[in-house]
Amino acid sequence: MKPILTILAALLLAPLVALHAAEPVLRDDKLKSYVARFNADDHEPFSQAYLHLSAGHVVELAADGCSTAGPLQRVFDPWPIPPDWSIECVCLEGSKLFFRNGWYHLIVAQGGTAGPATSHMAIHARSKTPLGPWEYSAFNPIVHTWSREERWWSRGHATALEATDGSWWLVYHAYEKDYK
Repeated sequence: MKPILTILAALLLAPLVALHAAEPVLRDDKLKSYVARFNADDHEPFSQAYLHLSAGHVVELAADGCSTAGPLQRVFDPWPIPPDWSIECVCLEGSKLFFRNGWYHLIVAQGGTAGPATSHMAIHARSKTPLGPWEYSAFNPIVHTWSREERWWSRGHATALEATDGSWWLVYHAYEKDYK
């Protein structure tokens, strides 16, 4: 049996090289949580709160942050996974929303966690509002196991983090090929 440290190594870091060709790598502003509070003009943070859920749904939260203030809405459609890819299901889940440089960025998991080694992935989209419309990154999937020959399988559920030096990283989960 391998020590627990080896298992924790499956929470991998990858440099965030690019999400959109027309935009520089994410810089400036403060990272906001997936339970994000925004004003439409971004001059008064925390005036509106939204909770992004699985399957592309979002709900507005009340001022207390614990109850809903509106109906469940579908605001995001899954990235179109190429039909020849081997996946478990579309399985849109694990939404993470943050605001950077005038854009709302949404990172979601797709493809299914328990399916073929190459099924899981992380997808990025951006919008000028927290409710869309969304444009997909030309670099999607931004995290993915491309081949069964790779060391780490089922890479997905990425979260963007800024390091103290200003560099950006994606933290995601995976499991090691042939782990016993």
